[in-house]
Amino acid sequence: MSEADILQNILFQKDQSTSFGSDIFNILREIAQENYSADTTNYIGSFLKALDSNNNATQTMKGIITQLNNILDRIPRSYAEGIRNAMGDLIMEPDNQGLKDNLQLLKETILPMLGRYVSTTNDLGATRDRIQLLMQDISRLNIGGQEEVNERFAELMDYAKYSLNLPADKLNELQNLFNKAVNSKVNLQNDFIDSLAKALTQTKGLSTTSQTMVNDTVNALLLNRSVYMPFNHIVLPFMFDGNFMFTEMWVEKDGHNATSVDGEEGTKRVYLNFDVQGLGKFQAAIGLTDNSIDCLLNCPDSVSGKSETIENDIAKIFTENGFSIGNIKSSSDSFQTELEVLHKIYEGRSSINVTV
Repeated sequence: MSEADILQNILFQKDQSTSFGSDIFNILREIAQENYSADTTNYIGSFLKALDSNNNATQTMKGIITQLNNILDRIPRSYAEGIRNAMGDLIMEPDNQGLKDNLQLLKETILPMLGRYVSTTNDLGATRDRIQLLMQDISRLNIGGQEEVNERFAELMDYAKYSLNLPADKLNELQNLFNKAVNSKVNLQNDFIDSLAKALTQTKGLSTTSQTMVNDTVNALLLNRSVYMPFNHIVLPFMFDGNFMFTEMWVEKDGHNATSVDGEEGTKRVYLNFDVQGLGKFQAAIGLTDNSIDCLLNCPDSVSGKSETIENDIAKIFTENGFSIGNIKSSSDSFQTELEVLHKIYEGRSSINVTV
C-alpha cells in the first residue's frame, strides 16, 4: 500500500463497521435524540430490525442451511432423509418471491418434520440447542421481506407526521433517503478486504503456528461484531517501503466514553499496535480529551536509544494535524491492549446498549 491506500483502507473499515451508516440513519439518530420516548424507540427499532433482516436475508438463508445440515448429521437417518429431500427445494440466494417460498417450505414442511423428531425422541441435548438456533434464524428471515420493511417504514412515517409533528420538508427528505437506501443497494468492493478474506480462508497446508495466527486474526475480526463493542477495530497487514507491517487500531466510538464532572465530553481512548519487519512491535495508548493529546509509547529494543527523537517526531505529527500536546512519554512495559478492550466490552454486558 501507498500512504493514500493506507488511509483509504482505514476509512473503509471505519465506514463499514456498522450496517447503519448512510444518510437516512443520521436523520433517525436526530429524531431519536430530539424526541426520546418509548414509542419513538419502538417505531425506529421495528423499522431497523426489518431493514437489517432484509439486507442480510441471503446470509441468514446460508445460516439456516448450515444449521439444518448440522442437525441432520446428528439425528437418525429415518428422520433426516425426508428433511434432506425437502431442503433440495430451498433457494440459497432468494429474491423477494424466493424468500416467501423458502419460508413456506421451512414453516409448513421442514419444521413440522423436526417437531415430530423432537416429540418422538424427547431430545433435550445439543440437537435441541441447534434447533433453537435454527428457529432464531427463521424468525429473522420471517421479517426480512420487502413488504415488512415498507410497512414498518410507513408506520414510522405516520408516527413522525402525526405524533412528532415533523415538518413536511423533513418527512420528504426521510422518504427520499429511504427510497435511495432500498432501491440503490451497492455491493461494495475493497481490494484489501477481499485479499484478507482470501488469505484467511485458504489455509490448507499451513503449519500449526500459521494456523494459530490465522485463527487469532479471525477471532479478533469476529470480536468487532459483539453486541456491545465500544471500539472501532481496524487491522492492516501490508507492505510499505519494502517492509511488512501489521497494524492494529482500536478507536473508542463516539457516545461510549464517560462524561466529566463539568458535563463536557470525557477522554476517548485509542490503542495502536505496529509490528514492523526488522524493527519489532511499537505500541501507543492515546487519550484524546477535546483537542488535547496524551500519549504513552512502548518501542522495541531495536530503537530503545532513540526514545526522545521518536517522542518529538510523534508530537510534531499531532501538532501538524491540529492537536495540542498534553503529555508524550515512553514506557518500557508493553500494553495489554486486548485486556483493556475486553474490559470495556464486559462493562456493557450488564446493560442493553442498542445505538440507533
